[in-house]
Amino acid sequence: MQRNGGSDNAANPSAEASIDPAPTRHAPTTDTQRVTEKSKYEASEPYRSKKGDRLI
Repeated sequence: MQRNGGSDNAANPSAEASIDPAPTRHAPTTDTQRVTEKSKYEASEPYRSKKGDRLI
């Protein structure tokens, strides 16, 4: 049921998914793609904690 001419597709998931503004992307296959597909908020290298005792 639609009121006020809205276009809410909550009751119809397949219709809702077809207009998804941000579809999932596939994993990059090469290092060049990996670097170019990162957003400005993603690190180019994954965080690795430093090994050893940090309580000195």
